[in-house]
Amino acid sequence: MAENKNAKTPTDDRQPVAWLKTWSDGSVSVLKTKSHAFADHELEPLYTAPPKQWVGLTEEEREFLLHQALRFYDTNAQLLSFIKTVEEKLREKNA
Repeated sequence: MAENKNAKTPTDDRQPVAWLKTWSDGSVSVLKTKSHAFADHELEPLYTAPPKQWVGLTEEEREFLLHQALRFYDTNAQLLSFIKTVEEKLREKNA
């Protein structure tokens, strides 16, 4: 089962622990606090761990959900309940 690589990743709200500054001569400095003397594009944020990769629905899961929705849900309220169930499942997969 292939994961959906096109699914949007939720915003990563982690905070950097330091910033990396690469100088024109190729040397680097690690800054413990973000210096306003540099533009944001000059500093690379450093984290303690890589961001968690979002796990989306597979093609098979999307097709199954589509068939379920078309087969069983004939009112907007029922379909909305179904969508909330799918959303809950995605939260579980990404916890």
